[in-house]
Amino acid sequence: MKSVLKWAALAVIVVVVLVIARDPQYSIQRFAGSGLAASLYIPRAVIHGSNQPPAPREDPATQQLSKTALESAAAYAESQHSRALIVTRHGYRVFERYWHGSNLDTVIESSGLGRVVAALATGAAISGRKIGWPDEPTGYLVPAWSHDPRGRVTVRQLLQHGADPDSLAYVIQTATAQPYAQYVSEAIWARIGAADASIWLKRSDGTPHVDTGFFARQGDWLRVGELLLGNGNYQGDEVLLPRWVPELLQPSRTNPAYGSYLRLGMHAAPGMSPYLTPDVYVIEGGGNRMWLVPSLQIAILRTGGALDPDWDDGRIPNLIVNGAHDFVPPAARPGADLRLLVPNH
Repeated sequence: MKSVLKWAALAVIVVVVLVIARDPQYSIQRFAGSGLAASLYIPRAVIHGSNQPPAPREDPATQQLSKTALESAAAYAESQHSRALIVTRHGYRVFERYWHGSNLDTVIESSGLGRVVAALATGAAISGRKIGWPDEPTGYLVPAWSHDPRGRVTVRQLLQHGADPDSLAYVIQTATAQPYAQYVSEAIWARIGAADASIWLKRSDGTPHVDTGFFARQGDWLRVGELLLGNGNYQGDEVLLPRWVPELLQPSRTNPAYGSYLRLGMHAAPGMSPYLTPDVYVIEGGGNRMWLVPSLQIAILRTGGALDPDWDDGRIPNLIVNGAHDFVPPAARPGADLRLLVPNH
């Protein structure tokens, strides 16, 4: 077993080194963080959407959410130089606040969302039997890697931060025999009604970047959130098999605070308030955050630039969750597991 893990770790290192060597511009932009000029992310490919109307609006009180709590969350978001704070519940938009000329249709660079979309596309490829199973070595899917150290890296390791996410897009593209942007459009993006998005391509060979350079309307983050909260079902359409979203939420063996490009809320980061309910999970990229609360069917999106040092990642979702009139704290639920509430208990 130790020998297998050793070879897997070596293969991951090889992948990372090759990515940096072959595309140093990408590496510089990736590690520089968000906020770079959109004109630097060229060339790009369009991920065609179906441009359906956004989710309908509904009064927060109808969805049992406190307006006072929502306003408090917005005040904190504004103090942290946010661009938008949007809250949905049960598929309805219940609260929106925008700053700096932003609106629901503003296009933002969404690196965190791009990674999650790749994870969803992986599930679609598995459903379509283009990829066998998450623990399949990528060498089975990419013939050029069959005798290469990269081929020992599994699909699951690519999903769980085991190597560069761009390799996952390349595997999907090869396994489906379709350009990545086209496959994502047909399997995910158009089916959830999103507007056209775009993805940054490598200059060298035109394959897609996943870890950065994904441009989409900020309102379309919430469509992805609804798909996740619906366990792969979007407004009655089974886009993914129901078992795939729980698979994405399985803790990584190397970092149990993360699933497949999703941060699991059971593990509070240093300096943040613990989430009020342990089922929260987060899509994050740069200063962008989308908190998802399956037990309450709430999605909360904050977009904006780099976060201040005093940013508290638990404050916005905790204000909103605590303001849900039907929220029952875990400690008050029958059969609550103390191990989820008290670390190391």
